[in-house]
Amino acid sequence: MPKMMNALEYAAYNNQQYDNGGASSGLQKISDKTIEKIKGFMQNPYSAEFPGIEANTTGDDWAGAYYNQYGNTDWFEYYFKDKSVRHSHNLSVQGGSDKVNYYIGMGYTYQEGFAG
Repeated sequence: MPKMMNALEYAAYNNQQYDNGGASSGLQKISDKTIEKIKGFMQNPYSAEFPGIEANTTGDDWAGAYYNQYGNTDWFEYYFKDKSVRHSHNLSVQGGSDKVNYYIGMGYTYQEGFAG
């Protein structure tokens, strides 16, 4: 599985790209103030100072990703697990007579998450 960058590593990568000529492509440099927010969020992600993704100030849409970039979710780790629970159950009934045959089959599978 790919190893995902954390938010602080991404900010450094983004700013390096900007410094190497990415400004002409419309790339935004991540400010030092935001980098401090990233560091604070990584130390205490559940504090009131770092609310994560929330509705924008007008309440009619979600805030843009640029303003919530101090979030630090490793989506690969969240969705792809080393181990996952899987249940699989099958039941079938078959029978008949000289004139009629029947076969009934049922199956049920439950798998929590993806195994990576």
